[in-house]
Amino acid sequence: MKILLVEDDSITSEILANLLTAHQYQVSLATDGQMALELIEEFEYDLVILDIIIPKIDGISLCKQLRKQGYETPILLLTAKDKVTEKISGLEAGADDYVTKPFNLEELLARVSALLRRRKYLNHQEIIWENIHFDSVNSRVTYGTQLLHLTPKEYWLLELFLLNPKRIFSRQAILDRLWDFSESPSEGTVSTHIKSLRQKLKAVGAENPIETVYGLGYRLKTPSESCHCSLSSISNIKDDTKQKAQTITSGVWKKFQTQYTEQARKLAQIITVLSSKKSDLEVQHQAEEIAHKLAGALGIFGLVNASQQARKLELLLQQTVLDTMHIQQAMELSKVIQQEISHWSLD
Repeated sequence: MKILLVEDDSITSEILANLLTAHQYQVSLATDGQMALELIEEFEYDLVILDIIIPKIDGISLCKQLRKQGYETPILLLTAKDKVTEKISGLEAGADDYVTKPFNLEELLARVSALLRRRKYLNHQEIIWENIHFDSVNSRVTYGTQLLHLTPKEYWLLELFLLNPKRIFSRQAILDRLWDFSESPSEGTVSTHIKSLRQKLKAVGAENPIETVYGLGYRLKTPSESCHCSLSSISNIKDDTKQKAQTITSGVWKKFQTQYTEQARKLAQIITVLSSKKSDLEVQHQAEEIAHKLAGALGIFGLVNASQQARKLELLLQQTVLDTMHIQQAMELSKVIQQEISHWSLD
């Protein structure tokens, strides 16, 4: 499954990209609305995860534009917590669902899966072709009792053919579906990966499920009469989503804790500057942007209170005029945020 993630905050996008990749989704990243629009016009995606507040074209405007053009791919919006108007506007613009920041990673994955199911990609958790079992819940492929150790590209290749049993895919079509534009692969890359997949299947005694249609491309073979290709539910689902999410967030927190500490320090400095000036809307807006990003990101790492205080600070900084009481409240909130970030650990 190929997902376009549209998010301008580098830390949030890294968490989401790592999490989705760990669950065998292929992720392309756009950092603004214009870039997202260009990628959508060029490549085919199975899902778009779209932050509302992004540069150039905001998320709601982009969503409206895509739906007006007849774009039918599911869109999952990332919205600010408690902003009901954003949620309503997003759904009216054509979004299929939304997740509020700071979001729970397990919930986000569940919503991603639900949207893909609605688009009939994942109506069932397991696909069986002859004796090859493709388990999309646990990202596993087995032949009988033998586990196949596939690379992400090999996994996606097999998934593509199993989910589209009657379709012939040219090499270029496969490149568009499974490779990111930044990788710049050639059509020979597809042949190499299909050859590797076939070899791994052959090594465990499995029948080759992919046939070459000369001059056209590749397609899924028709199973032998004694066997079948079917979709079924998995009775015993091993849910390791929580563990994967914890591992990923812990790693990203260690990598970026210093950066968050610096953002909180900068926020406190800006508020100090505001206290010495009667009015500076540009500086005030800068502080509001930092508070907004902290509010959306800190909760992902479990800093619930710090996230809540950052949200309060963001709303406070949206006041047209900040009086002495507002400045004092802002200083107190920024102090709490700094303290919680400096003492937080996910170990």
